[in-house]
Amino acid sequence: MAKPNILIILADDLGVDVLRINAGAKTVSAQVNSKNGVAGPVTLPTFGRLLKAGVHFENAWAQPVCTPTRASLWTGVQPWKTGLGFPSGGDDNLVSQTVTGQNVQTLAQSMVGYKCAMFGKWDLGTRKTPVEWGWHTFAGIFRGGVRPDGITQYGFDPKGPSQVDFARLKNPTDSTERAKCEAAARALAAKYDATFLNNNPDLRNYIWEKDTVGADGKAKPPLGPADRKHIYITEDQVEDAKRWILANQGPWCVALNLVAPHDPWHLPPPHTFKATTIKDPTKPTIQEMLVAMVESIDYYVNDLLTAISGQLANTVVIFVCDNGTQDFDPDARSVSIDEEIGDDKATSSIGGVHVPMIVADGGLMMGGAPCYVKTAPRSVRAPVHIIDVYNTAVEIAGLSPNPALDSISFVPHLDESVRKPTRTHNFSQLFVKPGPGVNAPRVGATVSDTASQYKLTCDLLVNASGVPVDRSSQPTTAIVLDYKFSCLVPDPKIPGSLKQKPIDALAPNPDGSYTVTDLAYQDKLIELHGVLARERPYDDPKSSFPAIRKSLFVFPPAFLDKPVLIENVESKRYLFSDGPALSRERGAEGGWGPSPNVVGADANYYNRALWIIRKAGECYLIENLETKRYLFSTGHPLSGPRGAEGGWLASSGFESPKLVGADANYYNMALWVFQPQGSAFLIANYETKRYAFSDGPALSRERGAEGGWLASSGFESPKAVGADANYYNRALWVIKQP
Repeated sequence: MAKPNILIILADDLGVDVLRINAGAKTVSAQVNSKNGVAGPVTLPTFGRLLKAGVHFENAWAQPVCTPTRASLWTGVQPWKTGLGFPSGGDDNLVSQTVTGQNVQTLAQSMVGYKCAMFGKWDLGTRKTPVEWGWHTFAGIFRGGVRPDGITQYGFDPKGPSQVDFARLKNPTDSTERAKCEAAARALAAKYDATFLNNNPDLRNYIWEKDTVGADGKAKPPLGPADRKHIYITEDQVEDAKRWILANQGPWCVALNLVAPHDPWHLPPPHTFKATTIKDPTKPTIQEMLVAMVESIDYYVNDLLTAISGQLANTVVIFVCDNGTQDFDPDARSVSIDEEIGDDKATSSIGGVHVPMIVADGGLMMGGAPCYVKTAPRSVRAPVHIIDVYNTAVEIAGLSPNPALDSISFVPHLDESVRKPTRTHNFSQLFVKPGPGVNAPRVGATVSDTASQYKLTCDLLVNASGVPVDRSSQPTTAIVLDYKFSCLVPDPKIPGSLKQKPIDALAPNPDGSYTVTDLAYQDKLIELHGVLARERPYDDPKSSFPAIRKSLFVFPPAFLDKPVLIENVESKRYLFSDGPALSRERGAEGGWGPSPNVVGADANYYNRALWIIRKAGECYLIENLETKRYLFSTGHPLSGPRGAEGGWLASSGFESPKLVGADANYYNMALWVFQPQGSAFLIANYETKRYAFSDGPALSRERGAEGGWLASSGFESPKAVGADANYYNRALWVIKQP
């Protein structure tokens, strides 16, 4: 078979919170949840078609903002190496050599034997055009967006109103380019209905000026709306891609870098979205317009795929977005687009980096055999990054990926016959170093683990006004970096989206380093810091992330490898092990509150409450002296000879769920760490990070209220005090020698 064509579709400012992928139902929709209500959901059939014929990457990341994303996407190297960490609003030029001395080679320059074309947003400067960087054709915009276009290019005062509606364009009394404005208004009036134009709050995505490049690699004069057949920006970019593909037989690689749904928010052409999306056409909300813009992308992508159907069967389609959704209105920065401001685009939060990604096979889309993607349809939980598109495209093209790059091919996720390592951690960053003329300095980097369960972020320490400060909160010119550690949990309101749950596990030291304060997370923190340590926080090869040091705590040797009692601080009861019912005075009342009757809950009958603590690496096994069983935590049922009988059988006949670690350390579930709390300890499970529990009244607080140890079968043990937090000291234990 001929080498497959590669179509890369890049959307702008679109996170998983708005483009919602339901992998189980094989559907994709657009929806925005805001403080004032919900816009959508609206089904996106074209993206649904990609999903049904593709691989969906559930934990795909990009850089937090457009310029560093595009630099890493097209070069395969991290932003700190290219020096492009944040859009400056000026000319952010891609350089020929990284700060480490590595020569930069774009994806187009690496695609030997392929015709390469780019349409849409470049955003990497004009010192060298995309054609000079190896693309055979370019048309679109050199800049990062069209927000300035309708102001400065049309003679309006940048300090005045930023929106350009039809009335302002027709009667440009505040413009120094009246003739240009009036010509643009005439071009729009010849194309669109007057009611639509009058209801559209902003027309900058219609009056934008188009950049093109000649065969000599030099930029041509820009084209205004009167100079273009296709006025609307998304339509123009798709039509350019369509026309070029139809004129070229493969193999080809096309980058369609859509500007949508980047602000300014507006109404797309009315035939490209459902009329019901906008409740009141005379007063469309930002949220409704954002949904309509995503609908419009779905419409135009379908138009493209339909037009190139003759070549689609041998085409791999890579759809991805450049960063999270913008969650504030640039015209009113205190106005939130969604339910929370400041946790999406241009931040190190998960909402800034978590993006939709689908890699679809054109052969499957056409109802035939796959041309390349042999694992579709399916969803992949493993981490991937937009930077990985570079070497993935190279490998799809039958070429050898460059191992010197930071891009890691995810081809093994597309074709299981390819056996080689894929990405194990995601890393993203942005940076604008403090300095003269820098109004909003920021330095931020974040890394997640293989399971996308934990996330470590390192940000420039600033006060509420965005001014860099030291650890005493005093303004400083120094770059002081601060860590935040969190657990990533599903957003209950948005399927497929994640939220950060902060974990207090680090403490700063006077020398700028940090020390682990929660031993349950020590290995994870050291692991994530190791990923950061391979990178740099900004474009100085000598810069580094603050060190994270292990806790200095040493578990008392006197309590190791010999029988001990483990007593609850609050209840004064011993850690129990279940067994035959007792008729003696202590223990006969049962277990902890409503739990089953237990032996040894309050006294050491038959040595059942005696334990031996054994060191296992950085963790500990807690073995019952009498039964020789390890202290348990639930997990997948076991079929081995020990542990297969289930959990701890109560005298009442109640049997707890099948347990991992009841008799052996399956999947690390029986490993524990001791977290010192004065003279007592929190005993945290190494795998689940939950504290050893003592049962009691159900809690209504945030942590612990979910109950006890939830089994994989769905069974939930009795409500527990201290399952996840130390309420009323119930999760505190002291260790005593009998």
